[in-house]
Amino acid sequence: MVLNFCNTPTMRFPVAVLATILLFFLFESDAFPHLHASENVTIGPRTNDELLRQASDLSRHVRERDYAARLLLDLENDAFSLFISGLSGGKTEIRQTSAVLLGRLGMPEAIDPLLSTMNGKDFITALSAERAIVNILQHLPPEDYTKISQEKVSQLAGKPGQFPFVRCLLNAAAERQQPLKDYDQSLAAEALSRRESASLRGAAARALAFSTHPEAAGALLLKRVPDEKDESVLIAICKTLIHLKPSENSDAVEPLARSDNQMLLTEAAGALFAMGYENMRFGLEKISREADVSAKVRALQILAEFHDPQSLGAVLSACSDSEWQVKIAAIKALGQFSNPSCTEQLQTMLKDDTAAVRAEAAILMAKQGIAGSVWPMTDDLRNGDNAKRCEAARALGIMKEPNAVAALRDAVRDSDLELASRAVISLGQIATPEARNALKFASDTAMPPVADLARRTLQSMTGR
Repeated sequence: MVLNFCNTPTMRFPVAVLATILLFFLFESDAFPHLHASENVTIGPRTNDELLRQASDLSRHVRERDYAARLLLDLENDAFSLFISGLSGGKTEIRQTSAVLLGRLGMPEAIDPLLSTMNGKDFITALSAERAIVNILQHLPPEDYTKISQEKVSQLAGKPGQFPFVRCLLNAAAERQQPLKDYDQSLAAEALSRRESASLRGAAARALAFSTHPEAAGALLLKRVPDEKDESVLIAICKTLIHLKPSENSDAVEPLARSDNQMLLTEAAGALFAMGYENMRFGLEKISREADVSAKVRALQILAEFHDPQSLGAVLSACSDSEWQVKIAAIKALGQFSNPSCTEQLQTMLKDDTAAVRAEAAILMAKQGIAGSVWPMTDDLRNGDNAKRCEAARALGIMKEPNAVAALRDAVRDSDLELASRAVISLGQIATPEARNALKFASDTAMPPVADLARRTLQSMTGR
């Protein structure tokens, strides 16, 4: 036995909020991952209590929480000690922010105090602590991950922190998306049978998607279905079955495809389709037309994963859905099909009223080498409303479009800080000599927060 089981208040810090908008993009973008906690941030002297109060106030919004991380991780103060002390702070906001920032620090030494926080009565802080542990484990080098996880499971055997840590470990294994080690597979197999914790069983089901023995993992999951009563776990099981595509069929999944829970119904239909139930394609197509937004989006994702040419009609139809989220899911699904009608549909969606839809269509067209996506985006960038301009700037960066440098250069001096910051990041993604010159121009002439971002972006490109 591997286991021995016995929404938006008024902002208080205007300057910080301005800087936050541009720093947020660095956290959300993969373009400069090494910037997340590696740069020196100069601020005036602060006591530990003042720093934590500032971080807790900033943590009222996701963007400000990201800014707090950037602001505090490189202080001369001992950040680790600061955040550890914050876990026992008097206010929920301080405890929550300390947990978030410990996750960003990524130090394994924080796991024990975070586990203690997870076992506390403060539910919100416990969730932040769990997410922090997952983040720490997820980003460990493989050898450290294996060593620390095995040592910690052994150390916690039979203790109150055992279930929470194993759940974190399995969620981290799923997010690493690497083939599971035999140890992790045994851990997940045993956790799947634990009646004490639905969240633990759900984590086990998600981790088994990366089993190196897919048939055995599929059989184990199918065996669990008849006894599983928790719908969230059944959703996780069905989602993993879609990924594993087991050859074994199971009557146990069929009743789930008639569930009143639309997400469970969708995942079950996908699992049955993966196991060879061809009629489930029609069920998924119906869901993509008639269900709620989340289920429609998921049905389109599943149809795209199998890229059955017979499903193309349903995907094209979803491009006309009334909800922009569904349209974007349909555009992404179109990328899995090769058909002239896809090109025609993408060109139509370049004229959609929703900025994000237009941008997503342009990105896919550029990725597939389809001409005609650059001019609409540069036109949006120069002449659209704020939403269109920001989305166009984002798209042109992802497209790495060198012909957009001039328009982005103009945008870096815009009075809208979000647009100017997005333009800087896109210039960094394009990374041509002309883009570097535009960044130099921004560092000399843009508003201070944007100029600072431009300098950091140039440093990340040149290593200086």
